[in-house]
Amino acid sequence: MCLLETLNLCKVYDAKGLIPLTAVDSVNLRVERGSFSVLSGPSGSGKTTLLNLIGGLDRPSSGAITLAGQELSSLQEKELSSFRLHSVGFVFQAYNLVPVLTARENIEYVMILQGVSESLRNEKVQDVSKRLGIHELLDRMPSEMSGGQQQRVAVARALLGDPEIILADEPTANLDSHNSRLLLEMMRELNETQGTTFLISSHDPMVLEMSGEKILLRDGKVLDEAQTSH
Repeated sequence: MCLLETLNLCKVYDAKGLIPLTAVDSVNLRVERGSFSVLSGPSGSGKTTLLNLIGGLDRPSSGAITLAGQELSSLQEKELSSFRLHSVGFVFQAYNLVPVLTARENIEYVMILQGVSESLRNEKVQDVSKRLGIHELLDRMPSEMSGGQQQRVAVARALLGDPEIILADEPTANLDSHNSRLLLEMMRELNETQGTTFLISSHDPMVLEMSGEKILLRDGKVLDEAQTSH
């Protein structure tokens, strides 16, 4: 079943008198529910911009995005913010944990915004922290954790919002190979056991090796298999 579809999606940035920059160029994409897909391509190919458009963090210049049956361009800012809160989980390259909050408070953050009760939040935090191997870190601040530990906290935070899809932008970029593999195996297991849909941007060979569908971007365009074989 299709969870995400883009139709002729474009994002053009005004370069203030210079030639406008087309970061995403007429992208047509389908992502199936329960898939583990990877957007690959060199730096500057449009991966992050495309994820930001899909996640509603940025607005397209033209084209359409339908996610979980909702056409995003039809939403006003307040509606789009609510849609992001309930339907999209984000995992960023730089972790994006709140530095003044403990791991537990970071993990709970989305659920608090969603109005989840304290007892249910506690139950879910205990469960996910045990599964992700971060149970002993819950009272630590981000500055007291390694990069791999912070990224696992970020994944826990994304998961507990019960999103339709998790968008992960270069999640292994700041990790060594050991922690990269641990993180990927953990995300793959969540995909296989819980049916969580992942769309990951990366040019890490390890990520590509563990992916299901591979989507290659170059100069803002999705290349088909015939083009990628040259």
